[in-house]
Amino acid sequence: MWNLIVRVPRSPEVDVAKYRLFRNGVLDGDVPQPAAGDAKYPFSSPDDGDYALTVTAVGASNNESPASDPLLAHLDHVGPAAPARLMLVAATWVP
Repeated sequence: MWNLIVRVPRSPEVDVAKYRLFRNGVLDGDVPQPAAGDAKYPFSSPDDGDYALTVTAVGASNNESPASDPLLAHLDHVGPAAPARLMLVAATWVP
């Protein structure tokens, strides 16, 4: 299971109330503007694949900013195939 946590730097704008987070253009959820520090939003258990994560800022009067540049992520839960065709290339006897 993958857990992605996106950190959104605190906006210097005083009227930012929350951030909207989008996964491949679809709203995934909101996170409030913290009183101090940066906002963090977890994307839990996404499936394998490519993701474009974007964020908008929403003001107290519900005006929304344009979307951020996308943060691109590629997730792959599947490991490589097991090694095959092992061969013994040397053997040494130690008494």
